[in-house]
Amino acid sequence: MIRYLSVFGLSLGLLIWSCTDPNLIGLEVQPPSDGIVVSLTSLNNDLKLSTISEDSLRSDEVSTLLLGCINDPVFGINRGSFATQFMLPFNNLDIGNSDSLIVDSVVLGLSYSGNYGNNQTMNISVYEI
Repeated sequence: MIRYLSVFGLSLGLLIWSCTDPNLIGLEVQPPSDGIVVSLTSLNNDLKLSTISEDSLRSDEVSTLLLGCINDPVFGINRGSFATQFMLPFNNLDIGNSDSLIVDSVVLGLSYSGNYGNNQTMNISVYEI
């Protein structure tokens, strides 16, 4: 039994040791003139692309949203914006007589976790939905 295991182990070791050829069939066999070259020569200025999410994105919990604009030389202008709704912190808030309540202003505070690109002033527009 030990003899068979020794012969099996030696055969397995020789088989594994003999398979060290690093040449793979692929680009080494293909002539350089047949290689595929991918390059960007030009973009049509009339090309307009957009990605619109069909599903809603929750914005009532702490999350990170993209806001801003970047002008990439290849991909063009990319804008990030979001819409959210102000809500009370909890239901059944006692605010007194709602008929005499007038909201004249709301303070909007936005904190940012980082930026990309230049540090120029950014104008933010807030609209009623």
